[in-house]
This record gives sequence, C-alpha cells and structure tokens, in this order.
Amino acid sequence: MRSVRRPTGGLWANKDFLKLWTGQSISELGSQVSQLAIPILAAIGLHASPLQFSLLGVLGFLPGSAPSSSTSRISRTSRPSSSASS
Repeated sequence: MRSVRRPTGGLWANKDFLKLWTGQSISELGSQVSQLAIPILAAIGLHASPLQFSLLGVLGFLPGSAPSSSTSRISRTSRPSSSASS
C-alpha cells in the first residue's frame, strides 16, 4: 500500500500561501454549506411558499444581495447604539 505524502517544496513551503489556501478552503466550504442549508431551512423550517422559495433562489444570483449578507446588514442598522441609550 502506498502512503500519501504531503507535497514539499514550491508553494507548499511558503507559509503565506498556506494561510491563503487554508482561508480560501474554509471560505469555500462555508459557501457550499450555505448553498445547501439556506434552501433547506426555508423549505422545512420556515414553510416557505413556492414563490418565496423561487425568490430566495433568484436573490442568490444577484451580486451583494446574498440572504446572509442582507440579514446581517439589517440587524446591524436596527440595533440601537450605545450612545443613544445614555
């Protein structure tokens, strides 16, 4: 049985490249999980209608309007600031 060895030399020896590669890999994994989890959550958990479900799919194709980015933007703006409560 052949053992799998980690590549050596070249870019694999560069620490900055390894950080970039690791970060991009984690980001891609998160994107893939979100692509799967958001529609499942909408269908099962929120009982979305077919129209709402299709609108969610269309919104996923628009740049900068991913459901996760728009909800985080809304939650940041709707929070009262600490200076307003003083």
